[in-house]
Amino acid sequence: MTQRPSSDQTTPPTPMALSVALAQTLAARLCHDMAGIVGTLSGALELAEEDADNAAESLAVARETATELQARLRLLRVAFGTADTAISFAELHALLTAHPTARRVRRRLEGMQPERIWNGPAARLLLCLVMLGTESLSGEGEVAMHEEADGAVVMIVSGPRAIWPAGFASYITNAATALEHASDQGPRGVLGPLVALLAHSAHARISLLLGPYAETAPPLMIAFD
Repeated sequence: MTQRPSSDQTTPPTPMALSVALAQTLAARLCHDMAGIVGTLSGALELAEEDADNAAESLAVARETATELQARLRLLRVAFGTADTAISFAELHALLTAHPTARRVRRRLEGMQPERIWNGPAARLLLCLVMLGTESLSGEGEVAMHEEADGAVVMIVSGPRAIWPAGFASYITNAATALEHASDQGPRGVLGPLVALLAHSAHARISLLLGPYAETAPPLMIAFD
């Protein structure tokens, strides 16, 4: 007699279902990152229409916000897009000024070669890594990157609340785990699993360096095959 599975047993999600969940979470993240700046632009244009006396000032705010919106779109297109356009590290650095917390977190990237060209997967990985490091500081601290003699990249995030997201160590050692948990923490937590998946796509190895680091999350080393 065939035994039926008990009602409390659940079927593990398929890779297709996990991929759909990741796509949905990334879409929610895009909407989250764009909502505030689009709202500011919309509000400035409404004020310009409703208050003729201060229309010039409102339109100036709208123009400035539209410029910021374009920069934010470029950042997100490179970080989450599929384009394989080669890009220099100096250009990646410029893209980061559009991150919502760019004014509150210091970035020290002088240890990188500004004119070195990175291909699409590697560029997206580095960009998302700096975004992840920035968000791991809770708005206060510093992100520093430098290249080793063998071409590996080391990133250090330091600050009073510097910490990598929960589960990050397991994500970077197992791409399947990263995909399985990519949507667990919602849109704000998708960068950790995404970085691990991008590393797999870029044929890069990410490792956490062990040891005592005051006010510093364990440094990351990224080695490209």
